[in-house]
Amino acid sequence: MRSTIALLLCIIAGTLAADLTVYDGTTGTIPSDWHNFSWATVNLQSTTYVHTGDKYAISFVCTGWKGLYLTKLTTWDVSNYNLFTFWLNGGDEGGQDITVQLISTNNSKMLDVSEYIPNHVIPAKTWIQVTIPIDHFQAPSTQIKGFWFQANSKTASSAFFDDIKFELGTIPPVAGPNLTVDATASKVPINDEIYGATIFWDSSTQSQYAAWAKEVRLPINRIGGDATTRYNWQVDSSNAGADWFFMGGNGNSNPTPGGSMDNYITLNNQVGSKTVITIPMIQYINKESAWHCSFPKSVYGPQQSYNPYIHPNNDDCGNGKTTSGADIDDKNPLATDIPNTPEIQKSWISHIVGKFGNSAKSGVVYQLDNEVSNWAFMHRDVHPQKVTYEEIVNQTIIYGSAVKEADPTALLAAPSEIQFAWYPDWGGEKNIVFFLQALQQYEKSHGKRILDTYDCHYPDANDNHWPKLTDVDKLRTIVDQTYPGTGISFSEWTLSGTGPLNGALAIADQFGQFAKNKVVFASVWGVSTSDLDGPIGFAFRVFRNFDGKGNGFGDQYVSSSSSDDATVSVHSSIRSSDEALIIAVINKTPGIQESYLTLKGFNPKSSAQVYQYSAANVKAIVSKPNANVSSSGFQYNYDSFSITIIILEKA
Repeated sequence: MRSTIALLLCIIAGTLAADLTVYDGTTGTIPSDWHNFSWATVNLQSTTYVHTGDKYAISFVCTGWKGLYLTKLTTWDVSNYNLFTFWLNGGDEGGQDITVQLISTNNSKMLDVSEYIPNHVIPAKTWIQVTIPIDHFQAPSTQIKGFWFQANSKTASSAFFDDIKFELGTIPPVAGPNLTVDATASKVPINDEIYGATIFWDSSTQSQYAAWAKEVRLPINRIGGDATTRYNWQVDSSNAGADWFFMGGNGNSNPTPGGSMDNYITLNNQVGSKTVITIPMIQYINKESAWHCSFPKSVYGPQQSYNPYIHPNNDDCGNGKTTSGADIDDKNPLATDIPNTPEIQKSWISHIVGKFGNSAKSGVVYQLDNEVSNWAFMHRDVHPQKVTYEEIVNQTIIYGSAVKEADPTALLAAPSEIQFAWYPDWGGEKNIVFFLQALQQYEKSHGKRILDTYDCHYPDANDNHWPKLTDVDKLRTIVDQTYPGTGISFSEWTLSGTGPLNGALAIADQFGQFAKNKVVFASVWGVSTSDLDGPIGFAFRVFRNFDGKGNGFGDQYVSSSSSDDATVSVHSSIRSSDEALIIAVINKTPGIQESYLTLKGFNPKSSAQVYQYSAANVKAIVSKPNANVSSSGFQYNYDSFSITIIILEKA
């Protein structure tokens, strides 16, 4: 009997202990119970590029959302396997944009193949093995049918696949970069407000946002965006500009002056958040709350497109372009807007002070306008000419002085720009230096500072839409050298990603950069309700509430470095309440990185708590086994695509 059971166990073990090969290049075939349902030009027996030792490969013409789709007709259990692997060759061109997804009744997350390749580029004429842990797909069920590769490229180019498998194995650790934390170096106070966001309260989302804001102790919420440029507090409405058919008003026939902004401040106060308010400094602001638009068809004739929902006075609101696409000039801005003045903005700030107290009490921060260099596009109906350096400086002085007169305790941020991106010095430092020198000269001439923090948008972003911007370290240096005593802030920023954590790693790394560089405040743009329990929401939790008990990153930044930041970065801090050293290590690669961290000037207890957020579980921060540490340092394996928090208590 025992021998029979043993034999059965051996048979079962033998059955499980086998990889599943879906495509074999030696025969150029797939298993008989699998099917090729591709919606693309696919050849399972191509000989154009063949992996060493094989006769064939799959050729896949990558263009226009076409897909290579291999599947069974019925579901099967993928939970026995740990890895999805395949060999890939970019063919003559390489660089294809390909995603991969496990397919079932409810499909898995779509992963960018390049995230799992060194340098994130599919190589031309070269074979490379791609290994993806099954849990990175975040499949809603272990029951799947198959998988597909989908091309997101518009131009056609062929990629080649071989040896596609589901494997039992695991990824072995690789030698990671050397990390160093030096607690003997000067410490930098961390401003809480670097962990801010832009969330737009409304009745349908209020409870979700409030719960998350309290959980992450959201320190500041910025109310900004293109429409705030022409907000008129007297009629509590604005103009959307080119974002939406140059629509003005909100349809409210009896507006409460400043009502919507008062509501934002009130809701922010209820969750313990400060508020960033945008003060318009463009020359015209919205005229009335009744719906209206800058380019009605009755006045300007046929146009490219019209607002499909709102028709003031039974008229169509156009996009301000002729049917051939030429810009239409607004003949009469005063039909929709009124001249902006410092007195209007001072009266608004006086209203806020009267209702909530001055800035020192209410926590309200004032930023001047929104992406001013874009006025000639976004608000070309009232400002068709390009903005100049001199104009930005002049408007900043006029309206910055008004803010300080209305509330001398106010923190003023300007110019709230994309680093003057549309000027000849494309994203360059000349624009920053010019602005700072002018504001410094104003202080010298008038004996008072109006600029508290140089504010810009999208640090470190480079997605082929924005220019390559000055990084945070360099901006800190430029500001310190040009106008000492001036802070830096980033009232609008985000770093997206297509990997399994959708930018959470980049956001976490940026939090560390902000802490190191004494950033005054920052606000992640447009955090949606779907982000709250996703990777972006958890990036906040890692730094603000990693244990669910309100513990987060410390309040003093400690010198930290990595021998290879592109692979693994490290940021460290001291928690003043108990002098614990809190270390955040970010593994940006699909491999497990085994790194030694050298510790200087800190004597820890021998055991350290560890918390981790990773692609293996995107719905929770996981408490890991304690790490053994010493006063000289420690070795640790950092899981693929992960943010690891290590808490070293003082001995």
